[in-house]
Amino acid sequence: MLSLSKRVKKNGECQWQATVRVPGQKSVSKTFETWEAAHDFGENLEREFLALAAKTAEPDLPPDLLAEDLGEVVAAFAKSKRAAKRHAGFAPTVVKNVSGCKVRDFRMRWVDEYITKMRESQSKRGAVFSFNSIFSHLCLMSLAIRWRATQLDVEAPALPNFHALFPDGYDVKRERRLAPDEERALIHHLCRRRSEEGRFLCLLVLLAIETAARLQELVLAEWSEFVIFNENGREKGFWMIPGEHTKTNRKREVPLSEKARRILRALRRLQPDGSQPIFCALRNPHHASQRFAIHAKRAGLVNFRFHDLRHEGASRMALRNPDQPYKVMRAVGHSDMATFNGYVNILPQELLDLVD
Repeated sequence: MLSLSKRVKKNGECQWQATVRVPGQKSVSKTFETWEAAHDFGENLEREFLALAAKTAEPDLPPDLLAEDLGEVVAAFAKSKRAAKRHAGFAPTVVKNVSGCKVRDFRMRWVDEYITKMRESQSKRGAVFSFNSIFSHLCLMSLAIRWRATQLDVEAPALPNFHALFPDGYDVKRERRLAPDEERALIHHLCRRRSEEGRFLCLLVLLAIETAARLQELVLAEWSEFVIFNENGREKGFWMIPGEHTKTNRKREVPLSEKARRILRALRRLQPDGSQPIFCALRNPHHASQRFAIHAKRAGLVNFRFHDLRHEGASRMALRNPDQPYKVMRAVGHSDMATFNGYVNILPQELLDLVD
């Protein structure tokens, strides 16, 4: 409150002292020559103190997670340490398609519309987005929202159970194998190209089958990763795949068969520069995948992806070593039997040796 008091000096002149006291604030006093000046000062200061006290008394509002941009939340999560390496691959696609939407929009109806939208859109490869890819998008959004809630120290909002919006059987594991006639047709088509791209793609396919390696691991491979040596008069070798090239960020040792070593010698003749990746002519994994898809289609292969070669290689390796599944798992890069079994697909004709 404001109080004004009169002060008389020794010479008889009068002054006025304004004192402002507000609970929670330090009192302030100031002397003026006139009552009006003291009054105006006191009233103005009192209003300022009361406003400051009222503002201080207001509780801090919690951060409004629901009002944040969903695209920004996903982008921030993808760059965080909590995100898996695979998220970086498709996070830009998700960000592009959800920017401008709020976290509060992430409800069942919005999810249904997102699925419809993506099923009518084309990926960079020119194909419509699969249900598996869209499901991964939604899982990424859910992870990002929960991560952001933890950052803000607020309760995560209830997220929709979007599994019911996907058709039955959408997540059936691929069991595509490369039939012998398809392999011959594909290799014959690539060899007939008589171009640098054709020769490199041909060797890429052969090495993929022989090692069951991922496309990224193959295209990024450098000559320094391959170790060839002699043991007891026999040539042996390993491919030491560095962690930064693998999906799991873990280094892996892949034994090189005689056929794999022959493929590498053919590659060395095509690409003798040891400072370049062994498949330098294929530029990068995305380009190699696009070119393979074009040539596979021209060779007559239907519904066949480059990643199916990894299934093919893992299946052949398992059939050659039926009593050493854990060694094959390690070479392929699987940490559990469930994943490994999903890659090893046995064809009917390969079961015939079980009977007379």
